[in-house]
Formats: sequence, C-alpha cells, structure tokens
Amino acid sequence: MVDYDKFIANVGALVMGATTYRVILDELKSGDPGMPHSLPWFVFTHQDLETPVGDVTFLEGDPKRHRSRIEAAADGRDVWMVGGGALAADFAEAGMLDDVLLTYAPVTLGAGQPLFPRPFNLRLRDQGRSGPFLAAVYDIVGARAKLA
Repeated sequence: MVDYDKFIANVGALVMGATTYRVILDELKSGDPGMPHSLPWFVFTHQDLETPVGDVTFLEGDPKRHRSRIEAAADGRDVWMVGGGALAADFAEAGMLDDVLLTYAPVTLGAGQPLFPRPFNLRLRDQGRSGPFLAAVYDIVGARAKLA
C-alpha cells in the first residue's frame, strides 16, 4: 500500500495553502523535522508569511497560471498537494489533481469537515495501512453537479 519512503522519493515539489504552511512552520519550531526541506515548496496565499526553511515560493491566483513553474520545479516527478481543501478543489477543477491519498488518524472527532468545499466524485483505487494509520487512495473522477 502506501510506503512513505517510496512515495516521497517520487515527489519533486510540494504545494499547500497558507493554513497548512503555518501548521508545518509550528511543527518545525517545536522540533518536528516535518516536511522535506530539500524540495521546493509552493504556498498559495494572499498574506505575507515568513520563510524560515528551504526553497519556498509564494503564489496567488488560479493554479493554471502557475502550472508550468510548479511542474518545472518538480523536474518530472510528482507534485504533492500537502493540504488545503479549497486549494485542492481548485487544482482538481483545473485538471491538475490526479488522485487523493487520505490517511486516517486514530482519533475520535466530535464533528467533521468536508475534504473539499465543493462536491467531487472519487473512486477508491487502493487501501491499506501506513504505519499506525488507515490509508486510502482515490482517483479524482470529476466535479459533481450541484443539486438545485
């Protein structure tokens, strides 16, 4: 199933939103090595944020405008959309999100939040364990029509 070492070996660049970026920065400050610093990171945001590690590029607007830059940085490898449901939905609508790897942590939640802020059809491709977590890989089938 999902072997993190094999997964990350195929990743050439990371993409995330500002909220995910802030969470990663907090983890780094607390001593967690977190995300790989050797890869280029692209952060979609309208805010001024600090850049304490690695190769971080801040971007704004439609993902399609930045596609060639992100793909060039990935140098033929995969681009990992680390987080940001609205941003992931924007990438999916632009045809720039092939699949979704979800890792379920063993916690009890009082309430949930949708994966994407807009409805998408997903197809389960694989499932299994990744360490202590349940993991599932879904193909993006496409945007789902909204009900009237």
